Amino acid sequence: MRFTVELTLNSTKESILLAPGYQSSLVSLLKSALEVVNPEYFKDLYENGNPMKLYTFGVYFPNAKFTHEGVELEGENVKLIWNFSCIEPRMAMVFYNGILSIKQTVNQHPRRLIGSTLITDVKIHQINLPTITSNTITIRTLSPIVSRDHQAKDKDWFYSYKDPEFIQMLKRTMTTKYESFFGRLTPAIIDNFEVTPIQPKKNVVKSYEKWVECSAGVYVLKGQPELLELIRDGGLGSRTGLGFGMVEVI
Repeated sequence: MRFTVELTLNSTKESILLAPGYQSSLVSLLKSALEVVNPEYFKDLYENGNPMKLYTFGVYFPNAKFTHEGVELEGENVKLIWNFSCIEPRMAMVFYNGILSIKQTVNQHPRRLIGSTLITDVKIHQINLPTITSNTITIRTLSPIVSRDHQAKDKDWFYSYKDPEFIQMLKRTMTTKYESFFGRLTPAIIDNFEVTPIQPKKNVVKSYEKWVECSAGVYVLKGQPELLELIRDGGLGSRTGLGFGMVEVI
């Protein structure tokens, strides 16, 4: 299920500057929304062994200026569009109700997003997506795709679409993430998955204290329709719960 959340932002300063890594503030907002509505579900997601996140999100800024210092937003009542997608109906329900709860509070008391930037209004819309029946889809990234090889002691290697390890690490992540949906068929289904870059772009994005190599742009995905639908709804690659790997079918 997919939602579009429109946040209205204001600041005590003349303009708003969101520094690299601003996505972490939306992770905090997401956690707050889930915890206030369903504390037990929140614990299952974030405190019980850090399970794979079956959701993803991306951010869009209308009329923004992007510089090496971050995202510059000028004027009053500027908009941040927060696209959110998840696989599980329970997650969708808790997220929707959590955002409505935040909406009620910010209408009375603006909520700090980051620094001097305040959320002064919230709107949420549900987007109905069709069932995927084709073995091939063309997608555009709404947030960059992270292909990561995670080793012990927090050692990570990141790969872009240019690297031969890119698809290998994507498949490894999917095998773990989607095993509960396919069971014993998981390896065979994922082995046949293919990614073809059409208009790719390599990015380096800050995520908390790390700079992460990742890939954006347009790609063709080939695989089982059920797998492609899970990717569309739950994200492609690693760190989808931190605002990576969201795609739309075009």
